[in-house]
Amino acid sequence: MRREYRLAAYALAVSALLLAASGAVVVADGSVTDSTDESPEPTNGTVTSSGTYTDADTETVDVSVTNTSATTFTVSEAGRTCSGALRVDAPNRTRTDVRVDGVTVTLIEAHGGEAFDEIDRQRFAALVWDEFSTSAGLSESEHVELRVNQYYESVDREEPTDTVGVRASPADSCLPSVAGTVSLDNESVDVRSAQPALDDLDLTITDTIGVLDDEERTLVERLVENDSQASYTVQQRFDDPSALAATVVEATNDGEVALELTASSSDSPTVVVRIDLETESVVTAYTKLSIEVVDETDTVVVDGNETVTFETNGTASSASGD
Repeated sequence: MRREYRLAAYALAVSALLLAASGAVVVADGSVTDSTDESPEPTNGTVTSSGTYTDADTETVDVSVTNTSATTFTVSEAGRTCSGALRVDAPNRTRTDVRVDGVTVTLIEAHGGEAFDEIDRQRFAALVWDEFSTSAGLSESEHVELRVNQYYESVDREEPTDTVGVRASPADSCLPSVAGTVSLDNESVDVRSAQPALDDLDLTITDTIGVLDDEERTLVERLVENDSQASYTVQQRFDDPSALAATVVEATNDGEVALELTASSSDSPTVVVRIDLETESVVTAYTKLSIEVVDETDTVVVDGNETVTFETNGTASSASGD
């Protein structure tokens, strides 16, 4: 079930990519490129554009797509997700504080809070906390945010299901993070994933560019482990790793370096971390995806083994998860 939800999220990413195929693409700095004229038919003379997609609460993914022409306009933002991507909260998103076993649980609801037509908020928070507090060290937090995501029968959001997605993390941090679902019919909670705080990560840094000295190597390792955005992205993609390879792939004159983090397995995902050495801070961290084009079918490869495919003909498109 969790894989189906993830593929649904990536299908939304594909929607963004399909815009790119007709002249629009969301780019990494939070802006969107859009063709002001009618989109031309695809040609062989295409150029590559980079961009990002994020789901509502969890991940940022980096993608590359082909695009013929575009101009840029900016999208306003309402905060960022733990992975650093833009989060545009629904205008009717509400926050409610309840107390459970001496812990403040802030329920963050979207889409009108239909879930609480079925169950009292206090009861809901108690059910979730009873299951979630035993996972990933979350019980050590005194204030927890619980994001509530109602699932629907279709994209028109007219018929809510009896299943609600939930994700919990400390109010002042992204980790530990626990995610799962709640069945409103039988009031049961299913923990789908639990990511503790990242600790004791061993980075093997390869720097063929020659931009990092010994102190800066130590700084990179410390930032990846302790920065909220970077550590959250690493935990989400590598599932509490003890060691990763880090390769310096880019450096700028103003002190920024970009590193690609990978695990030892051949199908490992790649996380890109951009660090400002001058301010000793992480600028951004995101997951890198690849797009393969085979017989006019574009395939987004997720984690090296999950894929989402889509087809475009200039005017119509379809998407499916493999």
